[in-house]
Amino acid sequence: MLISSVMATSIVLLVVTLVMTLNEKRKLAQEKITLILKSDSLHIQLLESRELVTYLSKKIDSLTQKK
Repeated sequence: MLISSVMATSIVLLVVTLVMTLNEKRKLAQEKITLILKSDSLHIQLLESRELVTYLSKKIDSLTQKK
């Protein structure tokens, strides 16, 4: 009877550990997706900023050439 109780406890601990591990993996996957999306967003902002700087630089050049 004691062996059955120990085995049952071991099985319960194994199942709990597996569930916790799966939950952690799911959370990590969601965090990874979030970080990728943030990275993409920052990359887009960087490209837009570079485009704006180029535009403004050309605008300044054209204004200074007119004078």
